Amino acid sequence: MTSIPYVLGVKVNKSDASARANVTVKITNIRTSETMTNTTNSSGETIFDLANFIQGYETGDVIDVEKQVANSDVGWVFHRSLFLSK
Repeated sequence: MTSIPYVLGVKVNKSDASARANVTVKITNIRTSETMTNTTNSSGETIFDLANFIQGYETGDVIDVEKQVANSDVGWVFHRSLFLSK
């Protein structure tokens, strides 16, 4: 386990490349099942520090990124997994 900062930035855009604000973004450390949730700012951005996971993170961990948008116009879920390396 490490507590060295490992910052993960997420940017969410609409199909026309404009920023999407107020999107809920959840990350999950697959090894530990721990999650963190943030909301995008007006620029469609949010950041996470993986050192804030209670059990930290390790090289080789897989982090699942899930973005959710739900309103009267659109509802979708997007997943992408990241493999942490040195």
